Amino acid sequence: MINRMESFVIKKLLYSIRRMSTADKRLPFTVANIQTLPAALHSHILDHYNRVLLKAMFLTAFLAFSR
Repeated sequence: MINRMESFVIKKLLYSIRRMSTADKRLPFTVANIQTLPAALHSHILDHYNRVLLKAMFLTAFLAFSR
């Protein structure tokens, strides 16, 4: 029983070491991304109300999740 437990712990330890060694390929969401979104909205959404609504949603989500 001890061998199984040690094997489990060692496997989990090696798995976590492997996971930490890989670089995170995700890029951060920046203010520059937020500034390009309204331009994309302007060309795709014709209704002014919906553009303003979506821009407010983007800004709220960006500012709320950045803390």
